[in-house]
Amino acid sequence: MPSLSSLALALTLAGAGYLSAICVTPPNPAPPQSRAYKVDRIRLLTGIVPRSVAYISLGLFLYHALVAVAVQDDASNLERICPHPSNLDQSFFTWNAFTISSLAMIYLGAAVRLSAYGGLGKNFTFQLAPPDRLVTSGIYHFIQHPSYTGQFFITVGLNMLILRWDSAPACFFSESLLGMLAGWGKIAVIGAVAFTTWALVTRVGDEEGMLKQKFGQEWVRWHSSTARFIPYVL
Repeated sequence: MPSLSSLALALTLAGAGYLSAICVTPPNPAPPQSRAYKVDRIRLLTGIVPRSVAYISLGLFLYHALVAVAVQDDASNLERICPHPSNLDQSFFTWNAFTISSLAMIYLGAAVRLSAYGGLGKNFTFQLAPPDRLVTSGIYHFIQHPSYTGQFFITVGLNMLILRWDSAPACFFSESLLGMLAGWGKIAVIGAVAFTTWALVTRVGDEEGMLKQKFGQEWVRWHSSTARFIPYVL
């Protein structure tokens, strides 16, 4: 029988999965072409990609939650849902400093990103469009791009706990495949970081250009006195 501890972890994982999915789901419809900002160089990445990521992310978290319950329950139950249980690092499926810090990053990131959703309201769209007002209150009083800060924390937590070859995905890797993948993890991480950095720099540049064009000196004053991503730091 599952312990209360494993059930609590499973519920926390499910909550993290739900929040992760919500945070890559557009809160508003895409703007019509007549309103869309012409310079949006990563527009293609903001269409179907986020919705696909939302479903995949939720599925991974829910599966991780199931494995977390089975790991603490019975070996036969674990084998029913995890074809290769020997590949797992079981520390990722129990409460410890690492899992707590990973989940805390996800919950913190979600709080920041959803605050950005709420702060911009109907003006928050994944495709760039000039907003009807410049929001400088709430979380935007402290940072200019809270949605990206929040998503960064979520992504770090997700990669720390879920997207790794000794976590839940390892259930579907044979020992021989894991041997072939050995050493490629760092390369994959470096590639993902490089691509994400490029996309972030590109989007921030386009977004700030749009806001400067729309609001002029009002935006310049706010931009010069407010951190981009981390209050008082960056």
